[in-house]
Amino acid sequence: MFRGLFLDALLAEIRACQICQGLPLGPRPLVQASAMAWLLAAMPDIKLVLVIGRYAVACHLPDSKALPLAKLVRGVERHDLRVLPHPSPRNRRWLRQNPWFEADVLPKLRAQVASLMAETPF
Repeated sequence: MFRGLFLDALLAEIRACQICQGLPLGPRPLVQASAMAWLLAAMPDIKLVLVIGRYAVACHLPDSKALPLAKLVRGVERHDLRVLPHPSPRNRRWLRQNPWFEADVLPKLRAQVASLMAETPF
């Protein structure tokens, strides 16, 4: 896969979510479903999915959406899927209460992403 297609697909996913960002209930299911279908069609060899925040958990792990985020971040140890807190300034408290995230999870994630980038020809 070449870098342009990856970045275009990533930006399309971000834009699709931002369209509904101001809605009180998060992304509408229709937008979410159409964005996901488009991404999966454009990127058939996805090696890692980053599930970032509650709305993404509801989309990718609907059976787990009621669990606390810390439990999901620690508990989902699939090689192809990582649950992460949303990188919002409002989550600084969560990060302070869960120092293991920056100490344990982020280094492993960085290593995994570096490995995937090294094996992917651009």
